[in-house]
Amino acid sequence: MTSFTSSTSLRLAARLARREVRRRPWRTLLVALLVALPVAGMTVAAGFVRTDRYDPVDMWQATWGASADVGIVSMAKNAVPGDYQGPDTDAALASLPAGSRVTSWRNAHALMRTVDKQRSSAEVSDIPLAQPIGADYMQLHRGRFPTAANEVFLTRKLADDFGVDVGDTVDLERPQRLSWKVTGIGERRAYWGSYTAVVGPGSAFPWDGGGAISTAVNYAVDVPDGVTRQQLRPIVNSFGKEALAPHLRPTTEGAESKNREVAWSWVIGGIVLTVVGIVIASAFAAGARRQLTTLGQLAANGAAPAVLRSVLFLQGTWTGLIGAVLGVGLGGVGLLALAPHADRLLGRDVEPWDLRVTDLVPVVFLGVLAATLAALIPARTTIRVPVLAALAGRRPLVKVPRFVTGMGAVTMLGGLGLLGLAVLGGRDASHDTELWALTAVLGGMGVLLGACAMTPGYVSVLEPVAMRLSGAWRLAARSLARQRTRTSAVVAGVCAASALAVGASAMFLSVEAEDDGYQWQMRADQVHVLAERTSQSGPTSNPLFTSEPAPAPRDLVETLRGGLPGSEVSDLRTMRPPKGYLWNLDAPDAARESDGGVGTFNFGPGSNAATVFDGAAAQVYGLGSEHRAQLEKEGMLVLGDVEAQGELSFLEEPEFEGGRGGSVKVFGRADSSTPTPTSTRPVHPVAVVDGRQYQLGLLPRLLVVPAAAARAGLVERAPVTVIRMPKPLTREQLTTVRDTSNDYHLDTSSLDARADQLSVYVETRFPDDSLNPLLLEALLSGTALLFSLFVVAVSLALAAAETRDERDVLTVVGAPPKTMWGTSGRKAVFLTALGGVLAVPVGFLPVVVFNLASNPTPPLVFPWRVVLLLLVAVPALAGLATTMGSAVALRMRPVRISTMAFD
Repeated sequence: MTSFTSSTSLRLAARLARREVRRRPWRTLLVALLVALPVAGMTVAAGFVRTDRYDPVDMWQATWGASADVGIVSMAKNAVPGDYQGPDTDAALASLPAGSRVTSWRNAHALMRTVDKQRSSAEVSDIPLAQPIGADYMQLHRGRFPTAANEVFLTRKLADDFGVDVGDTVDLERPQRLSWKVTGIGERRAYWGSYTAVVGPGSAFPWDGGGAISTAVNYAVDVPDGVTRQQLRPIVNSFGKEALAPHLRPTTEGAESKNREVAWSWVIGGIVLTVVGIVIASAFAAGARRQLTTLGQLAANGAAPAVLRSVLFLQGTWTGLIGAVLGVGLGGVGLLALAPHADRLLGRDVEPWDLRVTDLVPVVFLGVLAATLAALIPARTTIRVPVLAALAGRRPLVKVPRFVTGMGAVTMLGGLGLLGLAVLGGRDASHDTELWALTAVLGGMGVLLGACAMTPGYVSVLEPVAMRLSGAWRLAARSLARQRTRTSAVVAGVCAASALAVGASAMFLSVEAEDDGYQWQMRADQVHVLAERTSQSGPTSNPLFTSEPAPAPRDLVETLRGGLPGSEVSDLRTMRPPKGYLWNLDAPDAARESDGGVGTFNFGPGSNAATVFDGAAAQVYGLGSEHRAQLEKEGMLVLGDVEAQGELSFLEEPEFEGGRGGSVKVFGRADSSTPTPTSTRPVHPVAVVDGRQYQLGLLPRLLVVPAAAARAGLVERAPVTVIRMPKPLTREQLTTVRDTSNDYHLDTSSLDARADQLSVYVETRFPDDSLNPLLLEALLSGTALLFSLFVVAVSLALAAAETRDERDVLTVVGAPPKTMWGTSGRKAVFLTALGGVLAVPVGFLPVVVFNLASNPTPPLVFPWRVVLLLLVAVPALAGLATTMGSAVALRMRPVRISTMAFD
């Protein structure tokens, strides 16, 4: 008998492991690719994160240029009187050290319209692109930068909106009549896809003269070398330290942020490798039986269990190393292929990929570790096979230890506890959000790994189930039960993918239900037109604006109506409390504690309103018969988020410096910035009903009948105009409404300062472009199906050699080919069904914990459709695909007696 010493055992194990890796090229290639794909993803992510850095230096250069040391923004001297006026810019500039160079330019934002009715909203600037700052600010794609008056450089999106190219002329009609000749088109280096126009030197700014559109003046200052921060103290005192370049206020914020983002890419990659590792474990488990004879010979010659275990898990180490190196290479190739498109992908001008070796070392380590641990799991059970059984190539089936299942349950419960702790800790935390996020990740991994540990005991049900079946179903169940280690790994892999589908669907449906409950939306067949007249009062240095409702401009309403054939116009009567009073709703404690309650009433002279429920309001609101009866009984009705009875009263309007106004929240809770009113005046009991289904948008949620309005002493307020269509507005009609509203604002806006202005709001509801729940569930179920098919196919393919004896016996006893390929299909059904059933609690319980620990508690929606697809459609499709694949394989390579081999 040969004895193995500790000095030679590791070398022997490594040599045997390398031999097994070479002897099984298909398994090696499969595992290497499974490791390589997540590693390649982490490599690409690290390159993107490092390259997409936007630290304070980058931010400064994008705004002020590389040579600027000081950056100052000031409102133009011709801004609207009463607008915010910054510190004395002239005095600040006069305090600059001698020899400082100042570059100034203007910029403003406004709607623009050409004479041929092309519209766009853009930033217009006269930054001197011919100076060095121009190279830092804009990237020229074609043409040249403007060098003379009335020449313009446009970003690509703005040029597309205007429908022009280099050499064309932009003839503006609003905000002023002028013409620009397009000399260049490109992008703003820091913000690709922006809407920006830069006019040449000497060009008339469209809004020179002040008025409705304010203009900012920017000063980029290059101070002489050697100037200290202390010498720039007057600038800091006036504009803050942000006015200084980063080298005058050092910070490591950008670098630390990118280090964290790269680290999070490792965490996400680790999660992916955990799921992939389950599949890898099934691959190693499928081939473990073929090595039993070799392990038995080593054990018979004195090899210790540690050596046998090393022979198995080092196969994972070698294969993982191959996969990690391959993944880094694939990631590098991917980055090279994406390099020409990096600017568009990242949305700004970037340097070549920044990929660091220090970012790749943990990536390679994670890949090797995942494959090693995946190989170690089946290795721990394989080395426990008795020597004689191993020499015979047999693996006796023993009972699953109870402590394994128990530890799996404990781990799963611990993971759920970590998830709950993460939600509770991150709910009110103002910092350490990354710590709680990492806790949630660890909790999710604990749930998944705990389920994997419980899988061997779970699949043991196949043995008694097989006793009650017959035919191919019985053969499939007994075969899977006999190879429990491999079966457990496959079921765990299917469970991981299916649990992700269940959890993601449940979370998405819960969020959708919460949005439907708390997000007030407009009806898709209505257009609301509201107007306010704003007047200025109070000191100029700290103005306080108050507003009064005004009737909607009839010319605008008629223009909108003309663009919406078949529409009807309704002017809703609205009321408000007597002068000097605000609404107040006092509801029971049950409603008071509900988050949001009936919403927040913004109590100001412009919005404190109730709608008089008459014929026009009945058509617009579409009130149900039950709520209509309550309104007729009580006289007043609040369409809120809860159902309760409350008392409506008037609060004395609080006093503010410079005038009255402010806001008071429902249930008598005052804003932190609002003084508590000192007196109240009862009005009337009011019913608070759940009115979320009415989609009121900006319409008042308080309805009153005329008699109740008269008893309460309400006063008339300007009406709200509603344009109704027989059907929801189409995208073309919505675009017409938007263009009409923009044209109205362009045509009526004044460039002269005015003491009071009419503000008009046109509200519509654009179609919801969010992901359809049915589409999301189909995508999740399809992904789970593809992953399940992959795992099952890999398992059955790798185990084909181990189950050859079953196939040969069936052939000898005269079983038709239908039995053999039918058995393979039923194995796929069992594997996917078992994984789907286990995935339901594994995927849904974390969502339950998340909901219970959240405040407020969101609605909990069970994803019935996804669960039914996973439990019915996925097993059926997996069985069908496997049956057909097995039938084709048997036709291509039929079983022959001469090729059979029996032990």
